[in-house]
Amino acid sequence: MENQGEEKHMISPPEKPEIHISNKRDPKSYKLVCKLALRKFGFVELRSLGNASEAVVFLAESLTRNKFAEIEKIESSLTDLPDNTNETGTRKGISFMVRLRKSAEFDTLTANLE
Repeated sequence: MENQGEEKHMISPPEKPEIHISNKRDPKSYKLVCKLALRKFGFVELRSLGNASEAVVFLAESLTRNKFAEIEKIESSLTDLPDNTNETGTRKGISFMVRLRKSAEFDTLTANLE
């Protein structure tokens, strides 16, 4: 007899080691995808625009505190974003990136990660 109402959602590993973080989703929802990218590529880049930078900091801090990753590089810059509310059609926004690499303990900690 089949278990109705019970569905397993498979999350496939990302195609590239770059994850764009949005503040529309809870930062915790990105943890598994980050771990899958770390396993596949050995590193992951968390990228955000504007206020989502706070989510990138939260996620990077959580992964390093729990010994899954180590911070390799942090970058921030200004970028032009489309904006139809002014005469130039663009506005400046912050772009933020944190590059994490697998920690020495990563493989042990994620031995049964599915």
